[in-house]
Amino acid sequence: SATLTFTNIANGQSGFIKLINSGGHTISLATNSKGDATLTSTISTAGTYLLSYFSDGTDVWLTNSAIYA
Repeated sequence: SATLTFTNIANGQSGFIKLINSGGHTISLATNSKGDATLTSTISTAGTYLLSYFSDGTDVWLTNSAIYA
C-alpha cells in the first residue's frame, strides 16, 4: 500500500502525476491530500491514472482520470 503525501508545497502550485498501480495496491491520502469519495477506491484498482493537483498552501486537492491501461 502507499499514501499520497505532499510536503513543502506552495500556494497555487499545481501539476499532474502519472500513477501506475500495476498490482492493484491500496492507495490512501495523507491528511492534507483531498479527493472525492471515490478517488482512493478508483486508483487502488490496477491500472494507469493521470492525477491533477492544486494546492491552496495548506491542502492539496486532487482529481483523477479514468483508468488508461
